[in-house]
Amino acid sequence: MAPEGFSACERIAEVAKEVYGLVMACGIRERQQLAGKVGTRLGQIAQESFVGYELDDAAEEAAGNLLHTMLEICMFPTPVGSQMIAEQDYMRVMTLLRPENRSRLEKSISLSFITDTTLPSKAKEQCDMFLAKLSEDEPKQKNGLDQITAGSTLPEPDDYPQHVSKNLFEALHQHAFCHPIERLHEKPRLNKSKKVTPRHHDFAHPIRLHLGAVPQIQSKHAQFEVVISSKNMSYWQHLWLGIPIQTKSRRGAVKFANISSEEEEDREVSTLKRINSDYFCQVLEQQLFAKVNLNFVTGVGLVSLPPLAPLERFLCPGQGLPLSLVIQSYKLTDKDKIVLAHAIAHSFWQFYESDLMRNRWTSDNIWFMRELDHQQSPKDQLALRVYMSLDFEDLQRNSEDEDKSMLTHPFPHILCLGLILLQIGLARPYRSMVHLPLISRLNRDHGAASQLLGELEKAQWARSTHRDIFARAVANCLDPRTFTTSTPRPKTTKSLPTDDPAIDTVEDGIRRKVYIGIVEPLSKLVNIAFKTDAKYVSYLARCKEVESHNKLHSQVASFHTGKTIVPEEWLDNLKHISMHIVNLREEKPDHYFKPVKIAILDTGCDADLPFCKIPSRKKSIRAWKDFTTDKSEDMSEANCMEDQYGHGSLMTRLVMEAAPLAHIYVARVAKNTDELEYSSDQIAQAIRWAGLEVESDIISMSFGFPQDDDAISTAIEDVERSRDIIFLASAEDGRARYIRGQLANPP
Repeated sequence: MAPEGFSACERIAEVAKEVYGLVMACGIRERQQLAGKVGTRLGQIAQESFVGYELDDAAEEAAGNLLHTMLEICMFPTPVGSQMIAEQDYMRVMTLLRPENRSRLEKSISLSFITDTTLPSKAKEQCDMFLAKLSEDEPKQKNGLDQITAGSTLPEPDDYPQHVSKNLFEALHQHAFCHPIERLHEKPRLNKSKKVTPRHHDFAHPIRLHLGAVPQIQSKHAQFEVVISSKNMSYWQHLWLGIPIQTKSRRGAVKFANISSEEEEDREVSTLKRINSDYFCQVLEQQLFAKVNLNFVTGVGLVSLPPLAPLERFLCPGQGLPLSLVIQSYKLTDKDKIVLAHAIAHSFWQFYESDLMRNRWTSDNIWFMRELDHQQSPKDQLALRVYMSLDFEDLQRNSEDEDKSMLTHPFPHILCLGLILLQIGLARPYRSMVHLPLISRLNRDHGAASQLLGELEKAQWARSTHRDIFARAVANCLDPRTFTTSTPRPKTTKSLPTDDPAIDTVEDGIRRKVYIGIVEPLSKLVNIAFKTDAKYVSYLARCKEVESHNKLHSQVASFHTGKTIVPEEWLDNLKHISMHIVNLREEKPDHYFKPVKIAILDTGCDADLPFCKIPSRKKSIRAWKDFTTDKSEDMSEANCMEDQYGHGSLMTRLVMEAAPLAHIYVARVAKNTDELEYSSDQIAQAIRWAGLEVESDIISMSFGFPQDDDAISTAIEDVERSRDIIFLASAEDGRARYIRGQLANPP
């Protein structure tokens, strides 16, 4: 609670912290867009800190007006009077926030947004006015960090034209599945000499794109390092992929003067043959242990450029280590943290607004790859080089498609970048609540990240100035106003003329603000403070406690033979085993394999989730039944499923990923945890349906009861007497002891 004598600005920030969640909940519950907009703005105000600011009378007046309006909303429909005294209004709101008044407060907020449009609209306008006043105010004194970074502005690096990222994405996407690409202008005679059966498959090759801080340009082509593998990740093939830049980039900084030599090179490239649709499968089978050079030719596709190049590093088999695991298992110096964050942030800026950003970047899809030494043994240390996993099987639409009015941070991709940098700075992973709906998860992540930022600002670094610059970059990620207010154009080493009016629009857009607010501070540390050589690669040593716990010699999945199991890798290893089984079965296309039937008794499954819409996953759900309603029918269509709580969707996804060949039967036995204790009859019905009607081989029940239940016990006995079956019950907490006890002592 704000002490006596605090300003109106500090009081409204304190009120916003307590109220914005209730307003957002009203917006989601009542589907009130205006409530979402007000809640989002209150969330921004709640994150404000007024330490070091000298706020003028206009800002104080705006804060007082908004504080009084919030009191009116919290008291609705009871009138509060027209007299505005910030201290009194603040105390009245804080009284309403007490637990004994909570239900009345929630009802008043809902009524105000449902029945009165004037008051909520007034609140929105006053929020906008207050935020606008804050953006005009600046700290009156420069701190030590400002003094250090002042006068060290770096020129913005050359930017690739938009078609470079587009062509890179399309080229990799086309060849990821080894599907045939028919071209109308291709003549049949080209394939008469040799008949080849292409290798087509429904899964996409694992593809990783190296994230670097220095753009590579060679022979008028932007060069990208890519590694590909077969599904079991037993061998990684290096590709050096070139995308033509043409004559200039967006800022006109890449130019080529010798036109005649360019035309000659174009003629040479045009004579090269396009690679086959199953080219990735071909080179992976050969295990070349060499770098393959490919160029993208407009109108043709990818062509191979001989000769092969020797490898600078040999990658271990297996999937590698995710960033979330590395930051807690390996020692990162302050310099390592900054170099790593800069490489990721620079690549993020480079690919922002492109198809390569369809899936949000997280610490779980950015990978380190272990290397082999000259004796083909894994190196003890880990190279500080990261790769982005390109998941073409689970492409999402751009985050801008979400309803921004319900988001506390309207730029989810940038929020995710902030979370990545935050985890690097703290050397500690952050686990998002993936079972929540997307909007709820993003808003919770934003709030949690804002709290963790305070820890980063106080963390122990060798030099506090380096930590402060790093923390400022993270803070800019987490503050949506960084990307919604106008940004002055930075000075560059030289001014390049441009005739394209669209260039100015791009430079004033979000990407420019990403560079100025996030990439540039990190770039200053890398290039000015550390003077890092772009070609130098540092290596990370394991933390002593991790090294003594488990020594990983290979990331290839294997059955347990006595070595210590690392929890973070257990599911990934299980996936590898499943992939191996898939590959073995594909070698016998004429043989019928009886699928394993798995029934999941839980809160259902949300058919609208992206992973449920992937054809290969969607077809694995063979039936679903809702036992929470009186009228329920077996449905073979996965798109009719429902899950309001999220736990069942999470369990279904885990089963799909661990056992991709299984047939899944989803039974909804409760809508949420609160209903579970009253759902024993539905659970008993679902057990009989899964065991006797569907004839499942495995029944999964991730729940339990504090005491025996006769209905469930009888259902389990009926199924066990009729046929052989495996029951998998929860082992999460003490409440699950009945189900586990019943299964451990069958009749």
